[in-house]
Amino acid sequence: MFLRSNSSTISNSSLYTSPPIIRNTLLSVSMALLLTACGGSDDSNNSSNDGNTNVPNPPTTPDTPEIDTNWQPAGGSATIAANGSQPFLQIMPNLPSSALGGVSPGRELFITEWTPANEGRVLFDGVGPLLNANACTQCHSAEGRKPIYAANGQLSDAILFRLGNKQGLPHAYYGEQMQHQSIATSIHPEGSMRYAAMPSQNDKPAGIQFSFTPTDPNQPLGNTAISGRISPQLVGMGLLDLIPEANIIAAADPDDNNQDGISGRVHWVQDGKQQRIGRFGWKGINSSLRTQNANAMSQDMGLTTSVFMDPNCTVNQPICWTAANGGSPEVSDSSLDAVTDFMTALAVPERRIDDLSDFNKGAQLFAQVGCAGCHTQAKNRQ
Repeated sequence: MFLRSNSSTISNSSLYTSPPIIRNTLLSVSMALLLTACGGSDDSNNSSNDGNTNVPNPPTTPDTPEIDTNWQPAGGSATIAANGSQPFLQIMPNLPSSALGGVSPGRELFITEWTPANEGRVLFDGVGPLLNANACTQCHSAEGRKPIYAANGQLSDAILFRLGNKQGLPHAYYGEQMQHQSIATSIHPEGSMRYAAMPSQNDKPAGIQFSFTPTDPNQPLGNTAISGRISPQLVGMGLLDLIPEANIIAAADPDDNNQDGISGRVHWVQDGKQQRIGRFGWKGINSSLRTQNANAMSQDMGLTTSVFMDPNCTVNQPICWTAANGGSPEVSDSSLDAVTDFMTALAVPERRIDDLSDFNKGAQLFAQVGCAGCHTQAKNRQ
């Protein structure tokens, strides 16, 4: 969940010049790898079921006495001390000055509040006309995850809602994401979402129920499902982007050949004219951090990039196609690269271990029950 419009004479030029140094200066970075397919994808064609279910052995009490593990920094050389007041959106320590060329302007682009086109901020205009947020920090905070639920059934900007039917197709009018804000009172947002706490009833557990009210009552959801997406933490995303695809493919075991009860599958997505591994987004729909940022700029903020040139509206929403824009594209490639450099350089806060003995017991159980079969312990990246 990320970042569109400026005067055309500005947008086609380089807003920031970002040297490609971040990916070459990270040394011996370690991070936990979540194989995207292990959590499952929405594509039923990627699953197989031959009727034979392999059940992993239940956990057993360890025979060996507890031994303190020599825990390495959580993010290798990208680790910083945990800061309770601002644990996130901090830059990796000891980056060379040459590596800051894209990081610093990328941070400015990340925290800035983008404005509608033609409002005087030539480098930061073009947001909307339909949107969920006008700044990345409206969803992603340095203090941690933002609260989702507000008073009286209201929801914060830290959650958005994706749309799709059983075939995975977007809504004909609203598209693949509901935008609840607009840039002017004369432009109606697509609708509003509310929540209600539901008590347990019969065989249904207690939970939260969301409801959608369309601005245009003639545009109901019909058979389109709506699904909430909480803004993710951005820690370690740049490190995940650096792991070679070959490493992920090597960890896959779609037919459970090692008989551990885990059938981890690689989730492939179309990226331009080629297939790549989906790594980012709750459903792994984007193959790279750059594409993830461009997708968030498009869907969340209504900003066009060279990756997503069309407005975040369907052909049935003419307002997006006739409203003033901030250029074509509204976010230049150099600006998109700068934001990606900033996110690549984000540090990983160190683990907060209050009781090392309990921590080590948890690590042992984590491995015994099979969690480490998907969440591999470490990946080193030069």
